[in-house]
Amino acid sequence: MATGDLITQTRALDNLNNRSLSSNESTTVNDLITSVSYAIRRYCNRDFFQNTCDELYSGNGSQRLLLRQLPIISIQRVAYGPTAS
Repeated sequence: MATGDLITQTRALDNLNNRSLSSNESTTVNDLITSVSYAIRRYCNRDFFQNTCDELYSGNGSQRLLLRQLPIISIQRVAYGPTAS
């Protein structure tokens, strides 16, 4: 399983009724998993793995702030105005 793959080969094979694969087919399935996982992350414009990120917004005067990465596990800091960290 490559870094960033959204499913394992075992999970993919479950969808193929646990079909036996040749070595070449197994390599192809792994490559497809990696490629499609990348395409999904790019289409959704987000990662699906826990990570630390820093988001900056200029604001629009609203009391709501829609973040790019979900779900939120914790927030370290919220700042208003041009201040140094």
